[in-house]
Amino acid sequence: ETAISRDIRNRLDSAIRTGVPPDPRTAALAALAHAVGLGKHLYPGNEGRSSRSRLRDLIRHDPMGGLVA
Repeated sequence: ETAISRDIRNRLDSAIRTGVPPDPRTAALAALAHAVGLGKHLYPGNEGRSSRSRLRDLIRHDPMGGLVA
């Protein structure tokens, strides 16, 4: 795991846990992660279901997110 991948994971985890609307950069990152199917890898199984749902919710904060995902 690289510093970049840790930063990406930490950014998404923070946005998912806090419930605070993400900054534009994090919203775009969430849209890309969702579009390429990373949600099921980052937050697997039944225990990850609510995190995957929240990841999808973050997309609405990115004007381009709906187009990407």
